[in-house]
Amino acid sequence: MNAVLWSPVLVATLTACAGDAPDGAAETRPDDQVSLEAELPDAPLSYVAEDDTIVLRIDMDRVRRSSLADELGAWLEGREPWGAVLSRAGIDPVQDFDRLLAVAPTSDPAASLVVARHRLSPDRIRQAVGAVAGGQVAWRQVQGFEAARVPTGSGDARVVVLTAPNELVVTTPDLFDRVLRVAVDQRARRVAEEAVEPALAFDNGTIATVVALRLNGWAREAIPEPPPEALDVRLTEDGQTQGRVQVHATGTYADPAAAAAAGTTLTERRDLYAGHMLIAAAGLNDEIGESEIRTTGNELDVRTTFSEGDLERVIGVVGMLRQFGR
Repeated sequence: MNAVLWSPVLVATLTACAGDAPDGAAETRPDDQVSLEAELPDAPLSYVAEDDTIVLRIDMDRVRRSSLADELGAWLEGREPWGAVLSRAGIDPVQDFDRLLAVAPTSDPAASLVVARHRLSPDRIRQAVGAVAGGQVAWRQVQGFEAARVPTGSGDARVVVLTAPNELVVTTPDLFDRVLRVAVDQRARRVAEEAVEPALAFDNGTIATVVALRLNGWAREAIPEPPPEALDVRLTEDGQTQGRVQVHATGTYADPAAAAAAGTTLTERRDLYAGHMLIAAAGLNDEIGESEIRTTGNELDVRTTFSEGDLERVIGVVGMLRQFGR
């Protein structure tokens, strides 16, 4: 995917999966009366459910070892409400997280679930949650896991569950039972502190992925008309050249005519950006202008490759272009 053309989808996805920032000390607690299956299924249960049509994954360890660390960290901190939550918690997502998974149904993005594999001690996590809540948080042992219910300023609540010494889940009270079932299953399968969640098993070279199905109004606003029915975005290391990153997006449309129309719109936008003075000043004319945009049936495929340094500049330029409404 051309990072300048469709990167707002990442912003929309993060915002949708974050929920409101918790406000005030938690006095309530999650329900600890949960019936769990006694026998393990053949494959590990996943925090990604069948009705989750937004799935965002980031390999923060790979990002941390690249030149993209500072730019991506600043980008995450600038997203609301994520930025406010991370700031109040004193957490640096790039330095403190190893892997991040955020899922939600497009029909109700607020019904979100976030899984973070982190590098923090349980005490540091408790301190961070307390800082976000604005006071002491009442933690409770539930099925062998520490959990706390934290009210938010909008009257909703989020539940934080410490599913392993280096893993936590943030979700809604309605999804708490589901989280416990998955956490119990994965705990039974875990060796040492390995990640058991299938969605956190990254292919070699994968940095981040976003899959969004049945896109509705909030997501469609970030994508040129006509919007796709489904969108799959992948950021991967270029297997041919060290230090380069490939951005690849596939949009699936209702019919070939819609895909062709979207291809025309994206081609026009690519050419517009390739000649933009900010793109020229950043030295990105060739990378933007050489982005491949191909339509096959009802699918639109977009590919481009950047050096890590160029991608850093793209992220900055995208922010400036969005401020200008372009």
